[in-house]
Amino acid sequence: TATILYGLLKGIIVTTLLIKLVVFPLTLKSQRSMAAMQQLGPKIQALRAKYGTDQQKFGMEQMKLFREHKVNPMAGCLPMLIQMPVFIGMYSVFEQAVELRGAPFFFWIKDLSQPDHLVGPWTPWVINLFITSLSIDAFNLLPIVMTLTWFLQSYFTPRSPDPQMASQQKMMMFMPVMFGLMCYGLASGLSLYFLVNSLLGMGEMKLIKKVFLPQPEAGKA
Repeated sequence: TATILYGLLKGIIVTTLLIKLVVFPLTLKSQRSMAAMQQLGPKIQALRAKYGTDQQKFGMEQMKLFREHKVNPMAGCLPMLIQMPVFIGMYSVFEQAVELRGAPFFFWIKDLSQPDHLVGPWTPWVINLFITSLSIDAFNLLPIVMTLTWFLQSYFTPRSPDPQMASQQKMMMFMPVMFGLMCYGLASGLSLYFLVNSLLGMGEMKLIKKVFLPQPEAGKA
C-alpha cells in the first residue's frame, strides 16, 4: 500500500511539475505584464480623469499606452487557457483509468477513481444550479480543500489597475468555486491533481515575484 501511495503521489506531482514547466514562460510573461500594468496605474487613472465618460477615446488611449510599454492586458488568461486541455485530459484519466480503480491514497481516501467520502453516503440532497444540478450524498473533503486553495491562489494574484480588467479578474475568482462544484461528485484523484496544481502555483507566484520581477526601491510602495 505504501508503494502504491508513493507511486501515485509521485506521478501526480511529476505530471503537475512538467505541466508547470511547459507553461512557465507564459506564466512569467503574464506576471510581468500584470506587474507592468500595476506600475501604469497612475497613468491609467489620469487617462480616465481626462476623458471622463468618453469610453471609446479612453479605450484607444489606454491601448496606445499598453503598446508603448509593451503590455498585453490579456496575458493573464493565457496560462489558464493553455492548461484547459490538460484539465480535460486529467479528467478522462482519473475517470476511466482501470489502474486507479480501487487504488487507495491516504486516510479516508480509499479509491482515487471515486469521490472521497469523509462522511456518508446518505440519502442524496439535490441542489439545482444554473446549468445543472448537484447531488450531494456524502461529505467530500478533498474538493472543498482544493476549492479553498485555488481561491487563495486567485485572491493573491496581482490586481490590474484598469477597472474593466479588475472586474474580469474578480469574475475569474469564481472559477475555483465552479470547478469545486464540478469536482465534488467526481474522482478524488482529479481534486487531488487540482490541489497539487494550486499549491505549486502559489509557490510559482512567490518565486516569480521574488526572483524575476523587479523589486521596489527602499522607501517606496
